[in-house]
Amino acid sequence: VGPASASVVANGMNATVRAEPLQWGDADAARALVATALGGGGGNEGEQHVDVDFDLDVVLCADLIYGDEETASALVETLCAVVQPGSDVTIISLHERRLYGDGGASF
Repeated sequence: VGPASASVVANGMNATVRAEPLQWGDADAARALVATALGGGGGNEGEQHVDVDFDLDVVLCADLIYGDEETASALVETLCAVVQPGSDVTIISLHERRLYGDGGASF
C-alpha cells in the first residue's frame, strides 16, 4: 500500500482517493474498511456482521491477480461485499497480459 499511497499524494489526489490494505475474502472487514473510509464508523471488533450504508462511485484495481482461481474468487467475494446491489458503481481492473498460472482464465 505504501507505493499506492505515495502515488495518490504525488498526483494531488489525497483529498478524494485512499489506498488501504485489505485481506480479500473477509466480507465484514471489507464493509468496515469502506464504512470507515467514508466516515461511517464500521462496527465493533469481533462483530459477525457490519451493517453499513455507503455508496461507492468507482473501485479501481491494478495488478491484483495472476492466474490463481482461489485468489480471484476471494477478490470477487470482497467486491460483492462492498458494492451495493443495484448500484451504479464502476469497477475498473487493469493488468498486464501474463499467461502463466492458469493461462489467463482468472481474468
